Amino acid sequence: VSEELFSNGPHLVTNAFELGDPDLDNERAANIAATLRFDGEIWDATVTTYLTSFADFIYEQATGNEEDGLPVFQFQQNDALFVGVDLEASLQVAQWESGDARLRVMADFVDAELDVSGNDNVPRIPPLRYGVGVELNSGFINATLDYVHVDDQNDVSAGELTTSDYDDLSVYVGATLPFGDRSLNLFVAGKNLTDDEQRSHTSFIKDFAPAPGRTIELGA
Repeated sequence: VSEELFSNGPHLVTNAFELGDPDLDNERAANIAATLRFDGEIWDATVTTYLTSFADFIYEQATGNEEDGLPVFQFQQNDALFVGVDLEASLQVAQWESGDARLRVMADFVDAELDVSGNDNVPRIPPLRYGVGVELNSGFINATLDYVHVDDQNDVSAGELTTSDYDDLSVYVGATLPFGDRSLNLFVAGKNLTDDEQRSHTSFIKDFAPAPGRTIELGA
């Protein structure tokens, strides 16, 4: 895209001074993926594994320099290999006439390496995540409670800082009420209820702008 080829200035959204390279080649990839899926009466599960081999993978690399008070990032390309796995499963733990309750688990992980000597870590790769949740559907009321643990990320590229692990606890309760010939939706949602310091490793601005702390929302 044009940004990868012709950038030469500040990008304030990512707090970076970006430098493109008009000599970049087209990026190519070969992908192999396998998915195993099971759908039963009370439980279901999906596991996907994948391997993607990139030729001339394009990425932004910190140079360690500054321009206009911003860190300089240079678009570069090298061959790269991505290997990952995604897991989701759901179990019905209770059922009644107007609804049911389900237990969910999830996990995902990706490893990405460049075909270079020395530090071969691809920048801004997310760490291992895993979690569990409960979902309740009961007539006009829907509710979810989800816990996710995000591991620390120490496999970082040159000029990139590590990120610490954190826990995320969220809740949602919603109700749909009849309102004449329409309906009224009411909800309360809580995010980051553990009030952990959450820094997403995929973010350019994670080092000085963490995700919001404990948040409660009411809506209609």
